[in-house]
Amino acid sequence: ASSVRRQGTLPFVEGAEPNIRTADLEQLGIRHLVSEFTTYHPCCQNRVTNIQLMADIIDGAIVMPGGTFAVNEYVGERTEERGFLEDGTIIRGELVPTVGGGVSQFATTMYNAIFWGGYQDVTHRPHTFYFSRYPEGIEATISWQQPELAFRNDTDSAVWIRTAHTDTSITVKFYGSNDGRVIVGDHDNGTTEIRVIREGGPDARRVRAEVSERSNFTEPTIEYRANPELEVEQTRRVQSPSQGWTVTVKRFIERAGTTHEEQWTVRYLARREILEVHPCMVPGAGVECPEPTTTTTFPEETTTTAPPEG
Repeated sequence: ASSVRRQGTLPFVEGAEPNIRTADLEQLGIRHLVSEFTTYHPCCQNRVTNIQLMADIIDGAIVMPGGTFAVNEYVGERTEERGFLEDGTIIRGELVPTVGGGVSQFATTMYNAIFWGGYQDVTHRPHTFYFSRYPEGIEATISWQQPELAFRNDTDSAVWIRTAHTDTSITVKFYGSNDGRVIVGDHDNGTTEIRVIREGGPDARRVRAEVSERSNFTEPTIEYRANPELEVEQTRRVQSPSQGWTVTVKRFIERAGTTHEEQWTVRYLARREILEVHPCMVPGAGVECPEPTTTTTFPEETTTTAPPEG
């Protein structure tokens, strides 16, 4: 086996001051892992590249006590020059390819670290539609420049954000201090699991949550679009339908004998079905269908779309 040797010159200044001293780190008050959350995805898609790139940019960020961290503000615009790729984003209820599409999965993962760590929710917005790869109600979408995801570090210690990823998962970890309490969770195949790794001391913030039953169901509509390349008998599905509904999310933060309750109403819209058909098959188009020239029948064609909005 052969090996490759590379040499380079490393800058070295005798007696140079370090950027961060041990005393500086001690003053931050970061003592332990506070919260961690993981979500999963198929490998090898453009959206995965985008998720991982955003995670790498945020990895190592420090939020000082009283400070606010906003994802868009920190990461900046997602562009091709920065390595982001095109993938699906929901715009006006339809999947549209945009540069940086898919990063809402990172936003959802980070939001759960915020939520279960008990940190102050400054702003978040759930997805337009429900996707089983995210915890129902406890999730967030993001796009440039809006919607934004932001939280405030309302603790006495700094928060150190660490991220990790594999080909099929993304993890966000918050290190800080919560009197020793550690909570870890993940969401996979439509199921969320939250585990308390260490109970912590009497001054720890203890978070629990409730998600209501679904209510106020709405049904999807159908939109027909003309495609002159299709035969009269053909139909191509561009977007599959799904119901809409409402859930109520409650978060309870218990500390030193008192309980703080927060509540959010999350409304998932019904996702309309979009079908491409021959122009004469569009209702109300006023286009006459051509006379059949053959007795051959065509099976329905479907187009599988990538998961929208992150």
